[in-house]
Amino acid sequence: MKLIGCSLSVFFRFVLPTAVACFLAMWVCDIEPGEKYRWLSGIWHGIFVVPNFIRHIISHNVRFVADNGTEAYYIFFWLITITTVITLAMQIVNNLKKLK
Repeated sequence: MKLIGCSLSVFFRFVLPTAVACFLAMWVCDIEPGEKYRWLSGIWHGIFVVPNFIRHIISHNVRFVADNGTEAYYIFFWLITITTVITLAMQIVNNLKKLK
């Protein structure tokens, strides 16, 4: 019985939010090839970098960073990406501690 509870907890804490984030990224933040992106897009793409990277692993046609961006785009993209990944890692560690 404890195994079922643990499996449900993993599903609702990790799998379901990841799937929802991937669908949201597909709907809201799809990166088009050849389009010129500016600094605001760098922030937006940095927020959705993890779901877009997961989508990129599944389908190599999906981009998680723009090919054609300004310098400001890349600066903001990497600042927000680093912040997003650190925050996500801290949340995963906290959730794993709660599962024990």
